Amino acid sequence: MNKLYEMYEVDDRIYKKLVELDYFFFAASCAKRCYKGVEFLTQQQGFLKDVVVFDYHKFRPKEFNTDRGEYESYYKYRKLKRITEVQCRNEDDAVLHLNTMPINTGSRVGLDITALSIPDLFRIIYVLKEIKKVEDIHIFYTEPKHYYFKDGLFSSYEFLVGERKNKPIPEYFTSGREDKEILVLFLGFDRVVSKYVHDRVMPTDVVAVNGFPSYMPKLKDISLINNYELLSTIGKEKIVSTKANNPFSTYNTLCEIKAIYKDYLLNICVLGTKPMALGACLFSIDNKDSVKVTYPYPKEYNISGLEEGASLLYYKI
Repeated sequence: MNKLYEMYEVDDRIYKKLVELDYFFFAASCAKRCYKGVEFLTQQQGFLKDVVVFDYHKFRPKEFNTDRGEYESYYKYRKLKRITEVQCRNEDDAVLHLNTMPINTGSRVGLDITALSIPDLFRIIYVLKEIKKVEDIHIFYTEPKHYYFKDGLFSSYEFLVGERKNKPIPEYFTSGREDKEILVLFLGFDRVVSKYVHDRVMPTDVVAVNGFPSYMPKLKDISLINNYELLSTIGKEKIVSTKANNPFSTYNTLCEIKAIYKDYLLNICVLGTKPMALGACLFSIDNKDSVKVTYPYPKEYNISGLEEGASLLYYKI
């Protein structure tokens, strides 16, 4: 990277690192942790000017009803002052709204990625960095305290449910000049999804990237076990590691892979954490001519209110 990036845990000691933000974006959710960033900033007087919340209808519970108290947490953001609600009924609504806003290179922008889907994260960052030319974005993310495994810790983790369709993320598609394509697959916990992606892409080669969550080290082993169907076919020499909560580690890992596979088109697919997706996003923007990004879009999402863990600030992305 050609800039110095910084990463901090969000607490009272980070006060001196905060700056007044012209715009702050986040997504609505039933999960309490998704509001931790905006609530922290709201408590610090004078740091937020214009707050925008993306209400993605795809993340609403199936039985969603605004009058039922059990979904009150979804509308927690309405207690905030000077907030703009953006109804996202279609996949393009958030980026279309961003394009209409008077954001420019000198704008101070904050973005909480906690409740964004990985494709939405990639698309929003693209608009801010490539279209609006924002130089510095303060990224907030709150880790889950734990993950939900339906049948026990070493069994099935459920987030993406239903049918999937593997396809490029619109802003990150290039056929490239290279004849060979390598699939760089960041592992998640969903069983067989990595094998599904591999079978749809049919790459010349593949590298699997496994993360090490700092808050629960044994998850690195669970991700390997739950991706056995793919990993058993590619061999352990094609498995590399990165830090799951550090986007800069992900960026550097991708630089190393690109240096080894110089004549390949990198097809990046992130099934892992949001910080890993953020690092992959920044790398993809910096290497547009040799990278495309794909994702197995689910037909629907499993909505769960995971408890909040530590909140992190990635400073001046």
